[in-house]
Amino acid sequence: MTQQLSLVYFAADPLSGRRSHWSLFLRPPTLPTGTIYEAQGGLLQMTYGLVVDSTPSQDPTFRGEVVLCALAEDKVAGFEGMTRDVELPSSPLRVPVGFVRRDCQDWVWGVVRLAVERGVIPGDVETKLEGVPTLVLLDDE
Repeated sequence: MTQQLSLVYFAADPLSGRRSHWSLFLRPPTLPTGTIYEAQGGLLQMTYGLVVDSTPSQDPTFRGEVVLCALAEDKVAGFEGMTRDVELPSSPLRVPVGFVRRDCQDWVWGVVRLAVERGVIPGDVETKLEGVPTLVLLDDE
């Protein structure tokens, strides 16, 4: 049995302070519910997020899902480990002068690159990320 690996993205919500957000989503291909892997947080701290039994499309800020690839069941544990191996973005207050702040989108790119390097997912997955919007506003439908 395989799992479907997708990128799900969400709109910025100025009222809550939430910025445009990317997460990785792993689920059985026939179900809408699965596990979200993400770098979550805000201005003060980004943390690793793992949300089981999640249905991203039910979130009011959900704006889309891009299927990246099928993931064989024997590779799921390795993939999950890689989501923890990629450095989380730091607080903008802790970014040294002259450096660019990393965010959840950079974290997703890092996980995908690592998974490609380790042969867990196919190399063409990276090109699928290029078409995902990096900034989506709440009123963009």
